[in-house]
Formats: sequence, structure tokens, C-alpha cells
Amino acid sequence: MKHFLLLLILIYQKIFSTVLKNILGINKFCRFSPTCSQYAKESILKYGALRGGYLSVTRIINCR
Repeated sequence: MKHFLLLLILIYQKIFSTVLKNILGINKFCRFSPTCSQYAKESILKYGALRGGYLSVTRIINCR
């Protein structure tokens, strides 16, 4: 499960995030540092899929 979540985050970072930023001009200024996707990746690696996923979702909810 952990590897699947990390793969989804990687796909988002490489494809969707790039498209949203460069082509559509969305999310040029992120509220958080590191970005939510990077934070999710780090928290899943550190705490595992369940707790890291929970921390990631709570951070995304706190974003705009």
C-alpha cells in the first residue's frame, strides 16, 4: 500500500502538477513549504501508509 501511494504521488508531481503550474497557471504560490505532495511523500515514508496518509489529508484540507 505504501509503494502504491508513493507511486500516485510521483505521478501527480511529474504530470499533473507540472500541467497545472505551467500550462494553466494554477497554484503558482503554494501556501506551505514543502508542497503538500512533497509533505505527503515524506510523511508516508516516515510514518507509513495509514498515519502518513492521514497527516497528508489533514494538510491538504488546511490548504486553500
